[in-house]
Amino acid sequence: CSAFFSSAAAGLTLFFSCLAANVAIGTAIKIICGKPKAKNADTAEAMTISEAFLSAVEKSTAAVISVCSFIIVFSSATALSGSFLPTGVNEAVKLISEVTAGVQFAAEKRNIIIAAFLCGFGGISVAVQLLPDLKALGIRAYSFLLCRAATGFFAALFEFVTVTAFKLSFPVTRIHPKRFPPPPLHPEHKTPHIGTVSYNI
Repeated sequence: CSAFFSSAAAGLTLFFSCLAANVAIGTAIKIICGKPKAKNADTAEAMTISEAFLSAVEKSTAAVISVCSFIIVFSSATALSGSFLPTGVNEAVKLISEVTAGVQFAAEKRNIIIAAFLCGFGGISVAVQLLPDLKALGIRAYSFLLCRAATGFFAALFEFVTVTAFKLSFPVTRIHPKRFPPPPLHPEHKTPHIGTVSYNI
């Protein structure tokens, strides 16, 4: 997020807003649902160090390939959807489908509140990747998506309160010419003046 918004301060506020949102949702679930029922753990098969190392490498490599594949598929799908979907609908699909593309889009629109929601929500791509784990844990998919949407809402709310209450404008550390206009030249030194960029809320 810091890279997309060209501001370390923007990334920090998003981080703490998402952290606070996850703590709030986790606490609410704990209060509402109570202590989870203990399940009988499966007996783990004993492995040697070499077998454990090989298994860890194989599983981590498969996980990395899976994550990259989902990102490619969802990014390609959202890019192709622009050819037959109305602009507004395509933008909405892009926002909720894949978190990286969504946050980049929010940064292009200079809307840090939308970015906070997307970071809290995580995107449909992440939810699809987690479906096998959710099934193994006995968690319903719609319950998970509802909790993620609530997390995104609270992240956006905390970000809005933070930006509004403290009247934050974030110092620019790097400006991308396609996302932000070039900085004004200093009248004396004729060099770009690094100032602040205000984001829409």
